[in-house]
Order: sequence, then C-alpha cells, then structure tokens
Amino acid sequence: MMLKKYLISSLLGFVLVCSGSVSAALINLNYANLSVTGGSEYPSVQMTVDGIGVTISAYTIENDGVGNISGLFPLLGAGTGVYVSGSTSGNLGVISSPSDGSLLDGGNTLDDLDEGLLFSFDQVVNFNYVNFDYFTKSGGDDFNLTVDGDTVLWDVNANNSADFSPLVGNVAGQFDEYNFYGISGQNFLIWADGNSDSFRVDNIQVSKVPEPQSLLLLVLGLFGLYWRRREV
Repeated sequence: MMLKKYLISSLLGFVLVCSGSVSAALINLNYANLSVTGGSEYPSVQMTVDGIGVTISAYTIENDGVGNISGLFPLLGAGTGVYVSGSTSGNLGVISSPSDGSLLDGGNTLDDLDEGLLFSFDQVVNFNYVNFDYFTKSGGDDFNLTVDGDTVLWDVNANNSADFSPLVGNVAGQFDEYNFYGISGQNFLIWADGNSDSFRVDNIQVSKVPEPQSLLLLVLGLFGLYWRRREV
C-alpha cells in the first residue's frame, strides 16, 4: 500500500514538474546577441535563445485607421531595414527611407507610412512581455500588436491598458513595459501608427507552448511503469 501511494505521488509530482518546466526566454535585442555590428541597419536579423529561434524584419504598413492592415511592405532597399542600436543594452528600430530616423514611428502620408517590426519564430510561442525604449508618456506613444495576421491590440499605452486587461497590462510603475496574457502564435508584428508614435523595441520575453500530445504520452508511459511494478 505504501509503495502504491509512493508511486502515485511520484507520478503526479513528475507530471507537475514537467508541465511547469517550460521556462520563459528573455530575448535581449543587442548587437552582440544578434551577431551584427551596432549602429547600422539590416534587411533582417536573427538569434536563438533557449531553443527558440526568431527572425526580425522591418516593414512599412498601410492600414484602415482602426487596426486592420491593408498593405505590408518589406524594407529591402539600401539604407533601409531593421536598425540595430550601438548600445550594449540594445534596442531595435526601423529605417524606412534614407532620410528617415532610426525610431520605429508612424506616418500619415504615402511618403511616410507606418512602420513595424515582425518577429517570426520557428515555433508557436506564448508572447509574454515587451520593453520599449523612447516610449514616453508625455509624447503620447502607443503601440499595436498583430499576431499571425490578426490585430489583437490597437493603440495601447499605460493610460488605457486597463481597457485591454484580458490581454495586456503595463508593468506597475512603468510606462514602457507590458505583460501579455494568453497571446500565442508564430508571427508578431509590433507597429506604430500616427505622427505621435515613435519608439524602439528593447527586449521581449516568450515561452514555448507545451505540446499536449507529448505530455499525454509521458503520463501514459508513467502509468504503464506503475502497473508493471504493481504486477511484480
């Protein structure tokens, strides 16, 4: 009887440990981690953290004014792309034309389109956190988030994050840090719209999505070991 209780307790404990062992990966977007030279722009940059790979690309965006994207254009020309800061702490912006600044900013004309960074992961992940730079309360900055083609957050800042509370909340005491809840996918577009928005993305945090079938196989295998031991 004691053996039975021990095996059941061990089984449950092991399952709980395995199901809770999916750790979050903090992706610090500095030039050293991205293996590029800081203070320059690139068509795309890549890195891998804790077995999670991500490619980051720059785009200009046309939208209908309420979050629906009607055009998404990759920045591949000379002097445009993902801007990688020369700071060791890191951050990423967008340069959409030779005369454009290095912040990820919005626009209001065909010659000055909205800008975004697309984070494309090599697997489905939970999107947990973002930290911005140059994202100011006084400047009226806000951000948009489109996941796998669907815009899930529109014009979010610390003043109105409570309106989106099921999905996002700003970190207490901070205007430029946000936690996300229940948002998962493979392609996350962080973008700005309007002349008042201008910022860079400093770091993000994601975590792997556990595969239900893998956990089920683990449970079945452990129960099989238990019953075999019981028959001995």
